[in-house]
Amino acid sequence: MQRPIGVAIFSVLNLIGGFGLLGLQLILGSSFGEISESMGISNRVLEMSVLFLAVIGILSGIGMWLGTKWGWWLGAFYYSYGIFRDGSTLISILSIGEDLVIEGDRGIEYHIVKYAIGALLYTLVFLYFFKGNVLNHFDLSGLAKARAIGIIATINAVLGTLFYFVV
Repeated sequence: MQRPIGVAIFSVLNLIGGFGLLGLQLILGSSFGEISESMGISNRVLEMSVLFLAVIGILSGIGMWLGTKWGWWLGAFYYSYGIFRDGSTLISILSIGEDLVIEGDRGIEYHIVKYAIGALLYTLVFLYFFKGNVLNHFDLSGLAKARAIGIIATINAVLGTLFYFVV
């Protein structure tokens, strides 16, 4: 079966993003301390978060390119994690709003639009993973979609909860 063009595109994007994050982590090295301090999280948490996203990006890109079931699961998780990440950032912005605006910043409206569009794009890609031709490509045509979404949402909720308590 021929690989759907969207799968090929997202596979390559995940690989580029994963290797890009890995490279960024190597280049920034000790600068992570300053960055994490400005974000209000520990240096170790930031490093582990970037490494986590890099590894998931690389592995999902490989698995999606090969058309494996685990590649579908990692890819679907990667994009659902983006929904949760941008969605939670959007909720934070809406909750504490003006406290986030820094002198010279683009303003709260910019950040609201940015994260809303990001969450929407991640949602559209996530939904793409459930199209018939995509599921067929990964030999998952019999997948119970609601159950798969529940599993992925649960994983995101557990990771979000762990991250909340670690930070």
